[in-house]
Amino acid sequence: MTFPIDVMGSGGVLLGAHIVCDGFHRDRRFRVQTHVHDDHMADFNTSKGFQNLFMSVETYTLLAAEFDADLPVRDNITSLGYGVPRDIGCGQLTLFPSDHMLGAVQVRIETESGTRLGYSGDFQWPMEQPMEVDALVVDSTYGSPESIRQYTQEEAEVRFLELIFAKLKRGSIHIRAHRGTVQRAVRILSGEIDVPILCSRRLTEEIGVYQQFGSAVGSVLGVGTPQRLHGASR
Repeated sequence: MTFPIDVMGSGGVLLGAHIVCDGFHRDRRFRVQTHVHDDHMADFNTSKGFQNLFMSVETYTLLAAEFDADLPVRDNITSLGYGVPRDIGCGQLTLFPSDHMLGAVQVRIETESGTRLGYSGDFQWPMEQPMEVDALVVDSTYGSPESIRQYTQEEAEVRFLELIFAKLKRGSIHIRAHRGTVQRAVRILSGEIDVPILCSRRLTEEIGVYQQFGSAVGSVLGVGTPQRLHGASR
């Protein structure tokens, strides 16, 4: 059986005749944004002007913090709760958590004929709630046997802390990481070091969103601001 799914050269995933995930396609009415990592944000500004967009509440809040007044005034951007089907006129769209980063989702569309098509998005395994579909596009990150990690997440975090403790003896440390990963780094450091954590204005806003949704990320000091931000006094 042939299913109506495909992957564009830009990385956007086509589900059925009307949906593209994490990309722009002028013939697709709907875009689903699985999460806010830069490699999944291709042509997002174009999509805002031409498509109806769906995403999780957390992803919407992170993007609203970045784009400020732009997203809240748009009526073509909708946030959805997890596991709640949404009738979009060409089937039922449902988002499930993928455990990758705050707001990251799996995407399932049940077409009018009853076929369930899905895209995993980036995910962490084991996943608490894998969705059930008839055809699935799996994100290819670390899909090669050569990319299998021979260590656990816990081991990586312990080694990260050991490295930080060693480097702090010599002076300040500059940590560079992608979205999601840098927030995880700040969470790991929270309560473990007795020096201020300095962040850019954009990162402090994103950390505020993480805290809003219950993530155990400690307070940080915004660069260029006289007071500690998000949950701590000066």
